Amino acid sequence: MRTFSLFNVAQCDGLPHNEPVADLPEHERNERTEAFFDAIGAEVRWGEPMAAYIPSRDIIVMPERGAFDNPESLYAVWAHEHIHYTGHKTRLDRDLKSRFDNDAYAFEELVAEIGAAMTCAHLQIKGELRHASYVDHWLKVLRQDSRAILSAASLASKATDYLRSFSEDKQEQAA
Repeated sequence: MRTFSLFNVAQCDGLPHNEPVADLPEHERNERTEAFFDAIGAEVRWGEPMAAYIPSRDIIVMPERGAFDNPESLYAVWAHEHIHYTGHKTRLDRDLKSRFDNDAYAFEELVAEIGAAMTCAHLQIKGELRHASYVDHWLKVLRQDSRAILSAASLASKATDYLRSFSEDKQEQAA
């Protein structure tokens, strides 16, 4: 455990003023999101019966775009699968077997869902929990290891930062 001193921003002098970021219009948000995922360069095969990341082939498979109720649902699932994509041994090498053994799959799903939420927040996508069937498995993991949620959030943050680095690198090159 670590201790931190916190101060209300009103108590601090000389800080830059961070104004809230205005929501982008839907078409701009969708264009930005498409560009974000394109910059990553993951192989995505559309038209499959379900969404999944297949580590042995290092590809993401997704249903047709029209199978989703709206663009937000599509992008939330796409973000979830991209978080799985970051765990590949050639990227962030997220090997959870040593710590979570039989629960590694449930823990990876927790990482992917938290990472998808972080990615959607960055992209201004109003995603929602689409994997409620995993909640029982997540609760089992969380009951067995009180620090699991911190580990999951940390890994999700690293995965999100990894994905963001592709579009941020291109933005820096364009500037």
